[in-house]
Amino acid sequence: MCAVLITYGENDQLLGVPLADSSTGEEQALAVYECLQEWGLTNCVKAMCFDTTASNTGRLNGACTILEQMLDKELLYFACRHHILEVVLRGVFEVKLGSTTGPHPDLFKKIEKAWPNIDKTKYDMGISNKNVEKHITSQFITEITADFKSKLTEFQPRDDYKELLELVLVFFGTLDGREVGFKTPGAITHARWMAKAIYCLKIYLFRGHQTVYNVNVWCGLLGNRLLGPYFYENILDGEGYLDFLQNELPIMLENIPLDVRRDMIFQHDGCPAHGTNRVKRHVQQMFRLIIALRGGTIPWPPRSPDLTPLDYFLWGYSKDLVYNNQAPIESVDEVKRSVRAACATLTPDVISAALNKDWVRRAEICFEQGGGRFEHLF
Repeated sequence: MCAVLITYGENDQLLGVPLADSSTGEEQALAVYECLQEWGLTNCVKAMCFDTTASNTGRLNGACTILEQMLDKELLYFACRHHILEVVLRGVFEVKLGSTTGPHPDLFKKIEKAWPNIDKTKYDMGISNKNVEKHITSQFITEITADFKSKLTEFQPRDDYKELLELVLVFFGTLDGREVGFKTPGAITHARWMAKAIYCLKIYLFRGHQTVYNVNVWCGLLGNRLLGPYFYENILDGEGYLDFLQNELPIMLENIPLDVRRDMIFQHDGCPAHGTNRVKRHVQQMFRLIIALRGGTIPWPPRSPDLTPLDYFLWGYSKDLVYNNQAPIESVDEVKRSVRAACATLTPDVISAALNKDWVRRAEICFEQGGGRFEHLF
């Protein structure tokens, strides 16, 4: 189902809500085209507004491309501002926190779970941090405060609009958070860029309530078999990774048939520890084919988790189980136990079902996008 609206001058008109046979780009484009035909507007359309889902924006099979073909003309693209801002905010996330495998990052799940136990009267203003303070001038705070307080006197069509305005003012210390209160973290999707901004502000305002236990974990997938987990005891560097490759990985591969090991393709990402000269030489001696950003026999583009099962499935699946554990985690050892328990649920059947379902769909969207990034379309 899709809604077809037109804007002309100062007027808006709903043309119809046609029910398409499916959600494919072709069916959506046909439904819109028939609606335009019914109103006799096929020659009047100059531009189109749409969300940035794959069925709309696919280079070959997206509804926008097909509709242009049906109308036999190019149209001006006005992508929905909510989806465009999500793409921008997602870019910031990936630079600072790495790529996420879904709309609800692990960091958000942690504060969502901890929220009932957080004292909402005890928060730390963002501006109280010296690193934040040196990047924000008093003039900027004054201007934003005046603008946002003025907007708070106006009608806000959605509660999250108002909440974002209030949280920014609390962050700057120009509004008392105890007076306005803090809402429970809500649902989030790829399109709700504002929800991500709201989550981030709450995480920072209540940063004093957070205890972080860091562990470095290695896992591998070989067909429908999980290898690992293996825990690095120190910060991962080239020497530590080389030690793992030389002494730990061979033990994990002992029960793998020789014919499988002989034809095995080794893949790792562009982590700096993976690209040292000693690591590259050892991997080249150990494996016939290597997919890697640096030193591989098959090149792999940087920051491309879209078709990598560990990124889009394994890490998200295992982290969900770790963070959804109801018992509080109070030590690094407990983190490791939770990780091992999560990995124990990854049976061959579970892995096969996930890969057979997700990988084929991702490959299809990859073709639709002409080989470009498509993680933001899920």
